[in-house]
Amino acid sequence: MGFGGPLSPLNRSILLAALLGSNVVTVHCSSIKFAAHKRDLLLSALDEQTFKYVAPDVREEPQKGPQGGHNTTSSHMKGAQKSAPESQGAQKAMSARHAARSASGKGGWIQLACISICFLLVGFVFGHEAVVASTGHAPYTDKLTVEVGRRGMQLAYLGWWVLLMMDPSILIPTSYELSQEMDCSAAVSGLFVGCGYLTSPLGSIGGAILYNRLSHRICRLVGLVGIFLLMAGNLIMAVTLDSVDSHDRQTMWFLIMVRLVSGIGKLAYVCQFMAYNITPNVDKTTLSVLVAVATNVGLCLGPFLTGVTIHMQGGRDVISSVYSRTSPQVYVMAVLWACLLMTFAFCIPTDLQKFIPDNATPRSGTRGNATPRTALVALTERKAMVAHGILLAIWRSLSSGAIEAGSAMLLETQFHWGSRAIGFSISAVFAATVVICLIIMGMIRHGCMNDETGLVAMAGIACSGTLFLFDCWHNSSGMQILLADVLVYPFMYCASGVADGIVTQNTVPGTWFSLESYLGAKSAMMGLFRFIAFPIARLTIDMGGRNHYAAMLMVLAAAAFTSSWMIASLSWEDTKRLNLARVAG
Repeated sequence: MGFGGPLSPLNRSILLAALLGSNVVTVHCSSIKFAAHKRDLLLSALDEQTFKYVAPDVREEPQKGPQGGHNTTSSHMKGAQKSAPESQGAQKAMSARHAARSASGKGGWIQLACISICFLLVGFVFGHEAVVASTGHAPYTDKLTVEVGRRGMQLAYLGWWVLLMMDPSILIPTSYELSQEMDCSAAVSGLFVGCGYLTSPLGSIGGAILYNRLSHRICRLVGLVGIFLLMAGNLIMAVTLDSVDSHDRQTMWFLIMVRLVSGIGKLAYVCQFMAYNITPNVDKTTLSVLVAVATNVGLCLGPFLTGVTIHMQGGRDVISSVYSRTSPQVYVMAVLWACLLMTFAFCIPTDLQKFIPDNATPRSGTRGNATPRTALVALTERKAMVAHGILLAIWRSLSSGAIEAGSAMLLETQFHWGSRAIGFSISAVFAATVVICLIIMGMIRHGCMNDETGLVAMAGIACSGTLFLFDCWHNSSGMQILLADVLVYPFMYCASGVADGIVTQNTVPGTWFSLESYLGAKSAMMGLFRFIAFPIARLTIDMGGRNHYAAMLMVLAAAAFTSSWMIASLSWEDTKRLNLARVAG
């Protein structure tokens, strides 16, 4: 239809109606020509609120209107329908990010739930202790039988070791990335992980002094306060990480100071002296091996907890902030300390006297220097056993600390493994340690292997395993690092546990080589040298590379083998004299 002159108002209305009702309309006018592809622009000019999509732009991407709907008349609707699955996937990814962010970080439900649980458990323990203070005895614990009471205190002691090892190990998978994000060096990351061990000497030696000078009731209270401080330190660290979106070196040093100050809570080491004094001599080797098991359970659960929490949040792809990937497991660690606080309150009685066996060392140190087992061993030899036991604890602490810090760094820097993979792989090494320790404990208890032979054999295996750490093997991979760790780490721990069982039976009461002195010095040396091992291992890798790290571990393993051989040879002499005495009698 054509028009020869100007359009009348009626004709203009007809034209507009035709444009609104037709998909393809071409109107010829002497001065104006409308094409179908101009229709959307015209109608959007008439009323831009009417349609949800306008014509595509030059990049051929549909533009969203005010309400986010679709314009079915668009020539690119087919392309939009093709991209619908991608949009749905993006929406799911965004919802996953939103869920993870609502869980972690400041104001997340992980923060709120863990803080609430800690306050609830602490309030419950405070109420229980108020009852103990008013009545003079624990309502349930003091009424337990001797056997049940011993098992309860040993359980609390083993739980102490589990959490004591979990506390630093949860930081291993993310510590290096955390230090890099705060513009710190690799040595500082090792210092951050290992600084908690610096207060272990204070805790162990102070615990030994308190145990010898104070009543059982006061020592029990010291243990409860110490665990409370460790719980509070974790809460402060987690809240600090979540406080802002970015941190600098000052925050790193603040976190290190928090770990040092809260480490005073390791005065709860008094539980160690309680547990060993209530344990009969024949069961001390078993308890020592179980301590090695508990230690490695904690070291296993720490990185595993970190890996699980990061995986549940979606990993680095969903939570890009390393602070939000680190704080959740620290909150959970605080909850675990609160649970142990309640366990101590219910499992440790106010008076241990009835639980101490007849052949145990009295706290006053009045027992003679000879018992039926050690009467044939000269005092100098027994003191030498104690000295080599402490040396073995030093070599083991340096080796284990170096492996924990060095393996994670090598897997991240040389083989480019992620935090989740590092967490799970390190946990697997610790889990293997638990299994091996349990197998060896079963073999010793069933007479398949004596203490001395097992001690030397395990130290030898640990020494030979360091060969796999050198970067001179064909097609070296991260699995080779883990293989070396499985050979060194578990057998070093097992050897240390067996040595503890031998040494604790040959301590000299009333001297610097007594049971309390040995346990206190051993724990102090372990904490101090584990603290030293973390930054030294990472600094060695950073400056000298993998082979220097491997050489350092080989030297430490050789020193541990020497101390193990000396302990075993002294114990063998004791066994020979005992057999000769039996034959002569």
